Amino acid sequence: MPYLLLVLGLLIAGYVLYQFLMQANAAQVRSLVLTILLIAIGLGAFILAITGRLPAAVALIAACVPFGMKYLKNRRARQDDVSTIIEVEGEEIKDDTDKD
Repeated sequence: MPYLLLVLGLLIAGYVLYQFLMQANAAQVRSLVLTILLIAIGLGAFILAITGRLPAAVALIAACVPFGMKYLKNRRARQDDVSTIIEVEGEEIKDDTDKD
């Protein structure tokens, strides 16, 4: 019986994921994939740490650091390129103030 519930839950989750992917834009899909990867890496490091394989957990995290740094650098570059547009009573006003 537990296996039947597990299979039923996986089928429902697969259908929901399929529906989401059919309606989502590229940014939402990228965000979903990055979230799943982050959760998987964190869960893997946690399991390695609690089972006594701390060096392997540290190596896993250390191997992911360059990818994380590149992601953060690209994200900051994209945020700097986007200007803020404020709409007031039907008119668009571009916000040129510095974001320090």
